Amino acid sequence: GILHPVPFDFDFSGLVNAPYARPRQDLGLGSVRERAFVGTCRAGADVPAALARFRGARRRLLATVDRVPGLDPDERADARAYLESFYELLEDPGAVRREIVEACR
Repeated sequence: GILHPVPFDFDFSGLVNAPYARPRQDLGLGSVRERAFVGTCRAGADVPAALARFRGARRRLLATVDRVPGLDPDERADARAYLESFYELLEDPGAVRREIVEACR
């Protein structure tokens, strides 16, 4: 079937950056804003298709952030910057290899 990558708990994600959120210690993260791929190595073959899907959703995703009613302008800018930093990672083949492909479990 089709796999859909989805953060498992949005309020503990770097996108939301809730003040009460704490990073997963088992992953050695210092902040909820640090990204960690927790997929299986078996999923490595699916990475190119998943990255293409993320790339195709970029405009829609950013537009969704822009349309959130009542979101503080600074928080909106912060959320956009966080998402853009993910897309910067996607454009760096070395970072994709290190942080996604080789980080599998």
